[in-house]
Amino acid sequence: MPADPARIDVALGFDGTYAPHAAAVVASAVRGAPGARFRFIVLNAGLEASLQARFQALAPSAEFVWVPVGTDDVPSFQDRGHFSRATLFRLALESLAPKDCSRVIYLDTDIVVLGDLRDLWNLDLKDDVLGAVHDENEDPTDFTSRWQLPTGGYFNAGVLLIDLERVRAESLFNIAITFYAQNAEVLPWNDQDALNWICAGRWHALDTAWNVQRCTAISVGAGQPALNGQRPRIVHFTGSQKPWLAGTYHPWSWLYWRALSGTSFFEQARHAGNVGRGEHLRLRFRLLRRTPGTLRQSNLLAADGRLDVSLVIATRNRARQLAACLDAIGRLTFDGTFEVIVVDNGSTDDTAAVVASAAARGKTIESNANPAFERGANLELEDVAHPRSVEPGCQGPVSVRRIYHARPGLGGARNAGLATAQGRIIAFTDDDCYVASDFLTEASRGFADPRIGCISGRVELFDPTDAPVTINRSRTPRRYLATAGAYLHCDGIIGGNLAFRRATLRAIGGFDATMGAGTPFAAEDVDAAARAVGAGWDGAYHPSMVVFHHHGRKVSDIPKLYKSYDIGRGAYTVKYLLRGELLAFAKGVAAVRWRIGPPWRWRRSSFTTPAWELYGAVHYVLAHLASFARRRFGAGHAFD
Repeated sequence: MPADPARIDVALGFDGTYAPHAAAVVASAVRGAPGARFRFIVLNAGLEASLQARFQALAPSAEFVWVPVGTDDVPSFQDRGHFSRATLFRLALESLAPKDCSRVIYLDTDIVVLGDLRDLWNLDLKDDVLGAVHDENEDPTDFTSRWQLPTGGYFNAGVLLIDLERVRAESLFNIAITFYAQNAEVLPWNDQDALNWICAGRWHALDTAWNVQRCTAISVGAGQPALNGQRPRIVHFTGSQKPWLAGTYHPWSWLYWRALSGTSFFEQARHAGNVGRGEHLRLRFRLLRRTPGTLRQSNLLAADGRLDVSLVIATRNRARQLAACLDAIGRLTFDGTFEVIVVDNGSTDDTAAVVASAAARGKTIESNANPAFERGANLELEDVAHPRSVEPGCQGPVSVRRIYHARPGLGGARNAGLATAQGRIIAFTDDDCYVASDFLTEASRGFADPRIGCISGRVELFDPTDAPVTINRSRTPRRYLATAGAYLHCDGIIGGNLAFRRATLRAIGGFDATMGAGTPFAAEDVDAAARAVGAGWDGAYHPSMVVFHHHGRKVSDIPKLYKSYDIGRGAYTVKYLLRGELLAFAKGVAAVRWRIGPPWRWRRSSFTTPAWELYGAVHYVLAHLASFARRRFGAGHAFD
């Protein structure tokens, strides 16, 4: 037990460059635990007395212990990216922390504390050396096999609850220092790798809420945390997308600025990151950072995919069309492993029987990479919520699974399919589309460039008597570059022929569940593609990836269809504003101009499209405000 049970020891390690960001950690920790007695143990590269006084002013009632880290206390380190020598300082806790410190919380300086650290402090580690949260970006199997360690995962070292008494008794961190010094060139995550090596099988997994890393934050959705029913306790700005740097993105960047608000470090952080006043105001305007309809799963997609492709089809009460769609899938040829996921979006017809019948009839699917499944192999029905696991290195059998998702809405239904998908590429088609036999082959080729995160393909009209709508017959490839202020036009991107990298969908949190057929707003497909481009991935139009659309609509159906598209386009465009992407929003508004034509051709009907777009935008904003009010004043979680 600590020498003073009422005191909470919190350790940080940083140099002068990260001082403003460490101030956000201290300020938010004190704010989150009013009345707590903190002792901040600051491992540093030599901070001036004036800077120490500024930290003391952040928490007048807290004790600060300033511990300089000498050149002999940790190994030498070559700065790279956002990593500096200060990243090794936590390894010096064993030898440099005060002797009466037997338990300590270590916090990186790129975090913001939202919860009460007393809850973390009082957790029982049992017989483990430390407590930490699993790292969302590392493959634990790869790390443990590389170093021949017992299984048990791989943790992120940004938030640690350390039994320092046990560490000292076994000299664990000093051993980790030696291990790092000997293997630095092959340790991509520096001391974090060293800590995982020395603590393998001896660390306690904390709840994810204690270290919400970037991909999880985006997956959860800005302002709608659902971390196993908890609100985030600590937000960790992992990776290079730091909130204090201009031009970077994180859904909760405003939390960092709120933590520094009113401190002497606020302007220092803003100027150091070249954050202009306009961008700063955008970050601080919290309402713009909270978009309704984002996902409620804490981890929509696991980091790794075991198959080459997952093909997801959402359907609702269209059993006859689905049967034809599955017939076309039965004629696919593909040199790889794939699965088919049919999401039943609350059907009351024979949808389940159609999927079962497809399996019973033994539809032909060629998977030449799997010798056990040659021409004539049967589709396999798995009418369950979770797919059968595929062993690493195994060309797993093709499967067709029906997932039941009762709540209407194409965006939410596609997310339900994503939650069980195992593909490294995730492709989408509709239940009234017939994929070409080389559809999956071309989908895979479309991602040959690693910069591409999403692709759309050519959509041909299957029945010439149908109205020529919701098709794209262009044979000219296009590239949508991930440039600042880009606005992705809706025309040409059709959700019946769309594919994403798994990593891209994981980064953007999937589809907006308030959009898509079955909701007031269409455009869930282009919205996901736009957010992928906004997150730094290029998009592309790949005309060799082909589907045939058998939608059955006639000319008389076009006005109603276009009305729904106009409403969806308005919602899609206003989301740029709600994300704070003002230039892209302005381009979206300006795009209305060419849709209504030149002034000499204006008629009353010319303004139907912009009127419905305005309606969609206003409707979506009102839904946004209602969602915000429910979170802020109702049962939903809020950060304030």
